[in-house]
Amino acid sequence: MSDEQQENPGADALHYKRADASKFPTTPAGQQAAVEGAAAASGWEIVKKVRAAKGAGRLESEPTSAAVLRDKMLALIEEHEAAQEIARAGHEAFHDIAELSERYTRATSETVREGIVADFADHVSLPAAGLIRRAAKALESVLPDLIVEHHIDGMSAAGIARELGYSHPTYPHKVIRDNPWDAVWILYVGGDTGNWEPAKTGTCTSTETAEDLAEQVLSGQLDDTLARRDVRLCVWREGDENERNPDFARAWCDREADTPYNH
Repeated sequence: MSDEQQENPGADALHYKRADASKFPTTPAGQQAAVEGAAAASGWEIVKKVRAAKGAGRLESEPTSAAVLRDKMLALIEEHEAAQEIARAGHEAFHDIAELSERYTRATSETVREGIVADFADHVSLPAAGLIRRAAKALESVLPDLIVEHHIDGMSAAGIARELGYSHPTYPHKVIRDNPWDAVWILYVGGDTGNWEPAKTGTCTSTETAEDLAEQVLSGQLDDTLARRDVRLCVWREGDENERNPDFARAWCDREADTPYNH
């Protein structure tokens, strides 16, 4: 030992105390709390991290209240703007379709109709085109029943084809043939008070019009007793709202004693 070192034998030496590792937190939660406490003591701001539900290992920042509010406001604004655009498009489509309908009602021939539709197609707006396309797509599934409905009420296949824009009634004929309808009929006899009293009822399936079916069924039901009575046979389509109500029959056939006349 040198003389210089012996001159200050009482000089304080720096002492370092090693931390006791056995007292360190061992759980992830404890370790995180220790880190956050140390950072907070130093004046640092802690931004928590949360693991994403999908994509193991990826971290995402937890949104603040302000960020959540902002996102909600933006979503509401976008929703409002979308609603405004849909309303605007609806008004434009309504205007175009209303103008087309007004011109269509004034048409006096199929040639004029075709010209009106062609002119409409040349100038149609996108919203109106979208409306017509949606309606046409929706009609695909109900068109056969629409054809049968008008056939039941007596419209010819040619007339149906004309209204639907077909150049030939082949398709309506096929639909009518392939889709027989269920009918309900009631045979009435004239009562003493002048009212019609039900005498027989039944059901059947047919591809005829309601009027033709009424005539056929009545002819098949007449016997010697009924032939001497005033009779009426009414026909409804099964499921009609006013089924079995004579005032709302699809068709009827009357026959006086030995003198037929049809309605």
